[in-house]
Amino acid sequence: VAATGQLVPFDSLKGFTTAGYTPGATAECTYQGKQYCYPIGTNTIGVFYNKAMFAAKHLSPPSTWAQLQSDAKALTTSSHHGIAFDATGDEQSTWQLEPFFWSNGASLTDVNSPAFQQALQLWVNMVKDGSASKSVLQWGQDPDLTQQFLHKSAAMIIDGPWIFPELNAAGWKYNNQYGIVPIPVRQAGQKVITPLGGETMDIGADGSAAQQKASWEWIEGMQNPATMEHVTSQMYYLPTKPAVVAQYLKGGPEYTVFADEIQNSRPRTTEYGANYPKVSQAIWTAIQAAITGTASVSSALNTAQSTVSGISKVSG
Repeated sequence: VAATGQLVPFDSLKGFTTAGYTPGATAECTYQGKQYCYPIGTNTIGVFYNKAMFAAKHLSPPSTWAQLQSDAKALTTSSHHGIAFDATGDEQSTWQLEPFFWSNGASLTDVNSPAFQQALQLWVNMVKDGSASKSVLQWGQDPDLTQQFLHKSAAMIIDGPWIFPELNAAGWKYNNQYGIVPIPVRQAGQKVITPLGGETMDIGADGSAAQQKASWEWIEGMQNPATMEHVTSQMYYLPTKPAVVAQYLKGGPEYTVFADEIQNSRPRTTEYGANYPKVSQAIWTAIQAAITGTASVSSALNTAQSTVSGISKVSG
């Protein structure tokens, strides 16, 4: 939107600053060196796991892909699967695979690289061995994965803090019925890099000077630590200022994993800007092809690469 000239840059507005924000929060609002928004709040994804199921099998929550695969297999029974994730034919599946290939050193530019293939192969392997249901091809993040978790049909799910209201309503308590760990990495020592989610606040350039002034005053007021903490808690987001996050976690320790991950989270549009949806479609099409078995992982990603190679990068 910033590229169209429809937004007011914040840089010259009185009181504007990027100091004290998480890097991803400012990066997602930057276009050609100027800041065009402030995030309302941020979120990302992690692994939710059923503590009773893990205890019954004497398992520890996974931190590597090998552990994730072995835990999922060990937790699979006739009544439930070890893991569920979103492999639907839309952006949600790309979003869920991104931390696996980003943490493994792959990028959106080279989607047929060995590092990218390894990430998708992990998902395919878990479906093939029965640890994950083939229904992941139809299950969205919420309510589908949430319900699989609450009905104890999946011992683990990949999801985010937006499911907390449903867990709370069902009487599930953090560190009692469930725990949360970061997205596992292929090898111990790799940095977890997750996609950054959330919505933003911006100012339309077509408003009058008075309207733009009033909009900025409201947005600036939302940056007040107490206000930010209150608003994000009501929306199940994380604050965008680490100092506010520290206070926030005192009343919401279930956000700890997400708060840690967000320090290294990456805006999805970093490489391709407004063309990111085209790249995402190529990826989720490959995910579906590989999991259904209509193409091998390498073939599916080679097809995706042929599409991605023709998509222009839009610098931000």
